[in-house]
Amino acid sequence: MRPTFSWFGTGLIIVGLVMLLDRLDVLYLDWTTAVWGLIAVFGAARMIDGFQQKLRARLFWGTSLLLLGTFNVLLDLDVVSFRYHMFPPVVLLILGASILALFVLNPKEWHLLIPAFSFLGLGVLWILVNFGYVYRYEVVDGVRFYWPIVLILFGLSLLLRRKST
Repeated sequence: MRPTFSWFGTGLIIVGLVMLLDRLDVLYLDWTTAVWGLIAVFGAARMIDGFQQKLRARLFWGTSLLLLGTFNVLLDLDVVSFRYHMFPPVVLLILGASILALFVLNPKEWHLLIPAFSFLGLGVLWILVNFGYVYRYEVVDGVRFYWPIVLILFGLSLLLRRKST
């Protein structure tokens, strides 16, 4: 019989340790940091489990939760300075990285690289605009003019994928 792993028990241990360390003044974490940290740990466990068992949905959502939890912990600890208009590009980066993890799971599905790099590229461009390295109108004009290329590439990848299988 295969032993089962208790995520609930692990979560209780982590919450108890955080509360004890907070009361002993070893470290100070408010509850939002602890919750986001637990979400990141849960996401990491799901991501690893998704890689081991080759479960696409578990890998995608595990990667997303790991990155979102890690980002919010870094915000709470003031490691990353953040303005609220930066949240949409961060979501695009997380989405792109999660799709890229699906490609890493099965490299034969190379067509996933197109939406992954599209989301990652848009997220990076948006961040560069927010920091003032690129002008907004240049990005908007470029995306408005060239976005059909993504559709063409994705359609071609789907056609080539069908022929190769």
